[in-house]
Amino acid sequence: MKPHPDSRSRLSVLAGFFGNGAIFATWVVRIPEFQTRHELGEGSLGLVLLCGDAGTMAALAATSGLIGRGIDRRHGNRRHGHGWRGRRRFRGDGW
Repeated sequence: MKPHPDSRSRLSVLAGFFGNGAIFATWVVRIPEFQTRHELGEGSLGLVLLCGDAGTMAALAATSGLIGRGIDRRHGNRRHGHGWRGRRRFRGDGW
């Protein structure tokens, strides 16, 4: 039986979310150790955590423009500003 064409992309998304969750889980349990090692108070620790989230938001904003201009690899053409609404849906598309 032939695998579904989107199975590789779905597996890569699953692996990405799993890796992100594993990294976040290890970071969360080490926060108290980080706080004592760097002698941070509660306010300073909150600021450090806030800066990490601000960096994430900045990266999301920067990459969203790149993704919006991306090439649709499935059809081999540009979307010409139509976004996801311009994508045709086919029977058996999986979405």
